[in-house]
Amino acid sequence: TRFRQLIKRTNDIYLQKKSLLTIMVLLLSIGSQAADLNPPHPVSKETAEAFGRLYVQDNGGRMKPLNSINNEVVVKLVKHNSFRGLTADQMVLSMMLDPEFWQEVPVITVTHPQLRGILQLKEKKASFDNFFTLDGQYKIHQNVEDAYRKQPAYRDKFEQEVVKVDEQINVFYMARIGNFLKIFPHPTDAAQSWHTPTETLVGFSSQDSLFAKNILSMYLEAIAQNKPDNAAAYVDAITKYQTKYGSAITPSAFKRDVEIFYNKTNLFMSLSPYFMVLGLVLLILQLIRLVKPKWQFSIALKIGLGLVLFAFVLYTVGLGIRWYISGHAPWSNGYESMLYIGWCTLLAGLVFSKRSPISLAVTALFGGVILMVAHLSWMNPEITNLVPVLKSYWLTIHVAIIVASYGFFSLAALLSFLNLILTGAKTPINSKAFTLSVEELSAISEMAITIGLYLLTIGAFLGGIWANESWGRYWGWDPKETWSAVTIIIYAFILHMRFIPGLKGTTTFNFWSVIGFSSVIMTYLGVNYYLAGMHSYGKGDSLPIPTFVYYTVAVVAVVSIYAFYNDKKMQPLVEDNAVDSDK
Repeated sequence: TRFRQLIKRTNDIYLQKKSLLTIMVLLLSIGSQAADLNPPHPVSKETAEAFGRLYVQDNGGRMKPLNSINNEVVVKLVKHNSFRGLTADQMVLSMMLDPEFWQEVPVITVTHPQLRGILQLKEKKASFDNFFTLDGQYKIHQNVEDAYRKQPAYRDKFEQEVVKVDEQINVFYMARIGNFLKIFPHPTDAAQSWHTPTETLVGFSSQDSLFAKNILSMYLEAIAQNKPDNAAAYVDAITKYQTKYGSAITPSAFKRDVEIFYNKTNLFMSLSPYFMVLGLVLLILQLIRLVKPKWQFSIALKIGLGLVLFAFVLYTVGLGIRWYISGHAPWSNGYESMLYIGWCTLLAGLVFSKRSPISLAVTALFGGVILMVAHLSWMNPEITNLVPVLKSYWLTIHVAIIVASYGFFSLAALLSFLNLILTGAKTPINSKAFTLSVEELSAISEMAITIGLYLLTIGAFLGGIWANESWGRYWGWDPKETWSAVTIIIYAFILHMRFIPGLKGTTTFNFWSVIGFSSVIMTYLGVNYYLAGMHSYGKGDSLPIPTFVYYTVAVVAVVSIYAFYNDKKMQPLVEDNAVDSDK
């Protein structure tokens, strides 16, 4: 079969290559740690942790530890789950305890010069008070109204930042007054509604109402007076109240502790720079081997493989923990599917690493980039309940197969782009070595596309079965369905180009492999954010096309044009080398 021929070809190339030993210096990011905060009433970690272990109901109805809400608040404000020496639990508890102090702490990043001018800021950080005049007027009120009148896709950079900052201001205010603290289950309807102490408590007995209204203020007062025993007693009283009325729907203590552990480790965000640095180092070593065949770096590359494998195991464990916490497969929304694509991309790299070690380096680097993108502001990492249409075993089967194909297509596109770079970098000196590497990586790329195409096609058929169960039809030309079909056709064409005389050639194949990946991006992201359809449960707000997209297109165009030019120029030399090899 063609697949077996490709495997044989990679083996032959591996034997021909006398492939490169030096260890590159790891990239170190050196940042200055800001001084720790000293609020008027310090909150100990022990007190804050006990507070974070309370159960809370989020706006989507999911029951979880309060630590999860606190992490979501802090990440929204400062893009990390800690701030200047304080954990998320400490920071949120301190915000309620000392609101005047926190109103003056610069926690909100303002990057746009026009917005900084309105707020009269000299630095990029703003406090809550910076957004209000002395008489309490919201300085950007009119700007917010103007921005929200426009569709997200039509907002300029200033309006985008206004909306983002306005959301942070609202989150800060709601956290400060305790609006996220739905910690009191309704005495007769706990399965449907939990309440904050600031609400009008309808249906509560006078004793329960008095308890819910006053226990939090008593708890904060005990902390302010440095009476940790009293504070612990109040938390215990809230815990008993939750057990009395809400134990039927709260997670087990073990599951709560697992979720808190998941929040603290922040595993996926931590793995992003790890994979990027490790992948970059391995890629540089592989390129040095290519240029200097006498330098093999065997020990360093084996260590690198072990480190990637170790991180991949951690990655897998992290997905498993998220699956356990949420109760459903971790690929139900944009953030989770991005995590899963990163996992599949790394898996594809490991599958082909024995035959082509450079594929592992490329996928490790790209895996780190995927994790970084997953944690950008337009992705929501919050664990949420499933929407009704996704409450099906088909979520585990159909989505897993479809998204897994994206990982193999990613590997193919990355290797093909690297091939275009190598083709453009060919010289009379390195021509033979580079040509062998390009052929090897092209074979790996073709195998990856083959696997990806099988997965995508099978997943599309399974999606039709799920669609029939959910919507009563197998196919309806929904944008997601249509683009899946387009992607299948494009990659089927790419795999069969070798039979078309005018489209034969390694460089042509690599070029179309890179271009074809744009269809995957459109199927995965473009449809969700720019087209409305039956799959809108995975949809986000329509966004303007990011600037980096235009730069990416320009880079691909320049690299491709030069690759074709240099390939044509070097062709006589390649043919001479082939004749010499035959002799």
